[in-house]
Amino acid sequence: MIDTSIWLLAVHFTGKRLDGSLFTSTREDGVPLTFIIGQEFAGTKSGCRASIPENIPLDQAVRFDIELISLVTVTNILDDNEDEVILKKTIKHGMGNVKPCGLDDVIVDYNVCLENGMSVSMSDSVEFNLQKGFFCPAFPLAVKTMTEGEEAVSIVKPEYGFGEQGRPSKGNEAAVPPDATLYVYIQLKSYKTMIHIGEGQTIFKKTLRKGECVENQGVVRVRMIGKLQDGVAFDQRGHKTDEPFEFELDEGLQQSKRTTRGGEW
Repeated sequence: MIDTSIWLLAVHFTGKRLDGSLFTSTREDGVPLTFIIGQEFAGTKSGCRASIPENIPLDQAVRFDIELISLVTVTNILDDNEDEVILKKTIKHGMGNVKPCGLDDVIVDYNVCLENGMSVSMSDSVEFNLQKGFFCPAFPLAVKTMTEGEEAVSIVKPEYGFGEQGRPSKGNEAAVPPDATLYVYIQLKSYKTMIHIGEGQTIFKKTLRKGECVENQGVVRVRMIGKLQDGVAFDQRGHKTDEPFEFELDEGLQQSKRTTRGGEW
């Protein structure tokens, strides 16, 4: 497997001639220089605070004093694409190693900003389906790399944002300019597993609350509500009484039971 990790550094530095005279420093404004290992740092990159002034001859020795402020790993979540990358930086690690996928529904807090820091869209406890997507193409791709409780920032190129066209303002959301790079903050609060089960994969199961593993038996006690697609209930059992109702599984329901844990919804 290709290692897609990238190192992101933040440093303070001073650049001096050998006589001690200062020609550049991040200490003056207190803002460290942030860069990715492998990017051009000093010497020839025009406009970079670490660049050497033109009035210093190329054969003249200079001195840089560098203090490492932070070193974090960012990941290219599109590991099969070296050019059009989505870089992800984990701010807070989540629980366990299991990640949402496929047909799962996820609940997130998010804030999408432009490079200048202006927020174009933000909300709390938004629920969406990973297969259907949300906001921009990068959004579900980033969430699929996260565990429950994780917080991360993804740097999204225009190809995975809104491309050359951008996006006009919409309701309370600001416009996204053409060819804009987006900074997407996401906290994965929770997710609901959705799978196809049964013969021919004709049963669609959505887990609302995880339960505990129990021994598979033919007789179960449950509470149940049956609804049509429009939400109208056509059957309800075990809810109007304190005790769940008990029944023996037939062959058709055994598959559903085998995928269900005690206390699960």
